[in-house]
Amino acid sequence: MIYPTRSHYWLDENRTPKEKGNFCKLYLEKSKNLMKIKIFWQKNCPHCPEAKNIGKQLEKEVAVQYFDVDTVDGLAEASYYDIASTPSTVIVYNEDNEIKIWRGKTPRIEEIRKETAI
Repeated sequence: MIYPTRSHYWLDENRTPKEKGNFCKLYLEKSKNLMKIKIFWQKNCPHCPEAKNIGKQLEKEVAVQYFDVDTVDGLAEASYYDIASTPSTVIVYNEDNEIKIWRGKTPRIEEIRKETAI
């Protein structure tokens, strides 16, 4: 499906611009503002500090939220994404569109940057 964005710019099925230039830069900047990384962690998890450190590094580039699954809110959010182990990382677009999820492991920062195009 092709979606018009302006009279002479089009998006492909992945909703990414085909043309290069200022419009594409604006599109990517807007996309970054709509992206969010959610990190699920537990206090006694030996691998969670590494996931939280990666989140801290990415905070300058994209919004990052942290959820302690030992709390009611954190557990509710984790159950929404079917997360049963920590650390887990979810990349979402526009609050509810899941792009990528890593359950029970910490992704490399390069993997996250690739998926978020940052």
